[in-house]
Amino acid sequence: MTNILKKYILILFLVFCYACSSEIQTPTKMDTRAADKEAILNVYSTWNEAVESGDREGYLSVLHNEIRMVPQSAPDIVGIEAYGEFLIPVFNNASYKIINLSDWDIDFIGNDIAQVRYDYIIEITIKSETEIITDSKAALSKLSNNLKYNDLVIRGTDGQWKVLRHMWNAGYERAS
Repeated sequence: MTNILKKYILILFLVFCYACSSEIQTPTKMDTRAADKEAILNVYSTWNEAVESGDREGYLSVLHNEIRMVPQSAPDIVGIEAYGEFLIPVFNNASYKIINLSDWDIDFIGNDIAQVRYDYIIEITIKSETEIITDSKAALSKLSNNLKYNDLVIRGTDGQWKVLRHMWNAGYERAS
């Protein structure tokens, strides 16, 4: 073999090895899912901070424009404007502390929708000038709610995850 042919084969071999190296491969589905889960958890972190600080705009920032809240004993609230109106007495009359009782269970439905399951206790402190929140959609019957949540989140055209459906039901009783 001539030296030129040997060099050519060596160069091809090195290019092949470089192309096969893990450092330049595109992200795997697992990598993408991990990044999506992290982005979804960031949505919930932002949401929780907004709830605990009474930040209505911060709360609304994580919701899809077509949000549907499906409470267990009240009519659905549909759309971000209606949800925003609902939040006015909620934040004006009480403050909230969230206690997370479970790990986050995130199941993907295709590439751009995920179901998120989690359990919370939300401790409610009615503000001193308020006896009770009586707006029928925002009525609070307990000062501590143990709830099991089941949400749908969707990735928008901008790549951001937003909450599309927000649902819950009564959680299990905690041991004292």
